[in-house]
Amino acid sequence: MRAKDYRQEAREKLKGNWKNMVLITLIANLIMVPTFIVGIILPVSIFVIPPLSFGLVACAIKVSRDEKIEIRDLFISFKKCYWTSIRLYFCQSLFLTLWSLIPVVGGIFAIIKSVSYSLSFHALYDYGLGACDCITESRLRLTGEDWNILFALRLSFIGWILLSIVSCGILLPWVSPYMDTSVAVFYNKLVLINQPPVSEEPIQAALENNTDNANISI
Repeated sequence: MRAKDYRQEAREKLKGNWKNMVLITLIANLIMVPTFIVGIILPVSIFVIPPLSFGLVACAIKVSRDEKIEIRDLFISFKKCYWTSIRLYFCQSLFLTLWSLIPVVGGIFAIIKSVSYSLSFHALYDYGLGACDCITESRLRLTGEDWNILFALRLSFIGWILLSIVSCGILLPWVSPYMDTSVAVFYNKLVLINQPPVSEEPIQAALENNTDNANISI
């Protein structure tokens, strides 16, 4: 499948779900943007942005699997895997910063690795792995042609992202769910093709048991 095929399937999945996804994205942005601005002075964004980012990924995955979504799904990690999402976000940011420090080619490596880490939150949703294991799971799945497809898929949204910027963010609540669902559709193809990892109890079971399933220290 090519990038346009994943986008087309995402549009099909979003039929009947646009309203909820747009509303969820709006709520997330209304919380994250002010938090990010305040975070320039006070380190508070690290406690808000990662769990909400996970919530957006969780909603996109549910839509891609024809599951019902609700606004409360945005806040799923606050209740069940809050610290895991923060550790994962921190690890991703740290690793990408270190890659970017490589002389001359650091920026290129950072871009390559950012794509390789793209499915880390997806791995957390499905398998409940620890922070570093989620990154490893994403990196191992995204090798060769799979990396190329995801890179092309993300690159195909450049026009929409530019339009969102030109519109002062007005289009973002529609573009973001479209992009996230397209990536979720792509991710579903990977988990169907590849054997699941030998991991701990899946996050769905962890949610039912009201436990935070991350036990891998950074």
